[in-house]
Amino acid sequence: MSPTRKAAYVTNSKGIEVKEGPIPEPADNEILIKVYAAAANPTDWKHKDIFNDITIGTVCGCDAAGIVVKTGSKVTSAKPGDRVSGMVHGCYPDVPENGAFAEYALLTDRIFSHIPENVSFEEASSWGVKITTISQALYINLGLPLFGQKDPNAEGKWFLVWSGATSVGQAAVQAAALAGYKVVATASPHSFDLVKKLGATAVLDYHDSDVAEQIRKLTNDSLELGIDTISEDKSIPTAVEAFGSKGGKLALLLPYSSQPRKDVELLFVLAYTSMAGHHCRHFGKDVEPEMSKPSSDYWEAFEKTVFAGKYIEQAIKLNDGGLNAVSSVLDAVKTGKVPSGYKAVVKIAA
Repeated sequence: MSPTRKAAYVTNSKGIEVKEGPIPEPADNEILIKVYAAAANPTDWKHKDIFNDITIGTVCGCDAAGIVVKTGSKVTSAKPGDRVSGMVHGCYPDVPENGAFAEYALLTDRIFSHIPENVSFEEASSWGVKITTISQALYINLGLPLFGQKDPNAEGKWFLVWSGATSVGQAAVQAAALAGYKVVATASPHSFDLVKKLGATAVLDYHDSDVAEQIRKLTNDSLELGIDTISEDKSIPTAVEAFGSKGGKLALLLPYSSQPRKDVELLFVLAYTSMAGHHCRHFGKDVEPEMSKPSSDYWEAFEKTVFAGKYIEQAIKLNDGGLNAVSSVLDAVKTGKVPSGYKAVVKIAA
């Protein structure tokens, strides 16, 4: 194997440059994979553009699927030749050569799943960020069970997924429904059928000015748990308003400084903090060791669900232009040109 590989690096003009660089060496708790497909996330263009001062020269991308070529000395969950998909900490200044948009990438031990033979690399490439995110949001912070497991206390209870057609939203709808909750989700009308197929009991239009009132009426003023997969200034207050009179907990994917209701706790989750040894300097959050094992347990449960055929894959928008397509794909994600409900994926290896 050549000591170098091609990768998509962030430039000082907030652009992407494909060039040669060293293949990263796996630490004790990491695996090195040959990347066959990588999916794009909003966090990719945000790191490239908003945090450009600290991400210049780093390899971009956080979702990768491929074949294991080498493992760290303490890794027991994978071996060379295994098909896997997981989360990469791309655009990471402390390990600048590691990112999903590359011919080779590093995954943290057990922050990944093996891929069944009936699932393509392209389909599986979307798992990394969303499964790690909902491991923190639903399992660690909101107290739902491991992915695919039933919650004995869920009967008759509602769970809110704000924007259920997003990548994280689709996974959250399935996780909550499999746990036994009645899921109320919001989406655009053209995504209603998709979100219901994933397990939602009801789907409402988040454009409606009275959507919070609709949710309170539907749930009989009993909603206590939920996740806002958009987590913007317009969505958060409305999602909070939908909670019942007892209040509850709402997981957020972005920090939010206000507190619309004192009885609804807002919980900001950040997937990177599940990755042992990592520091998110731009968010001021260090890795939280207590999150690493629960997240890896969640991934293990997710893997069992996938192999049991109980997980519905997200539709993909495939670009087979390789690493040279990364820049245009990230622009499409940024400008909202990826079809609703789809995941933008770049095919990297044949």
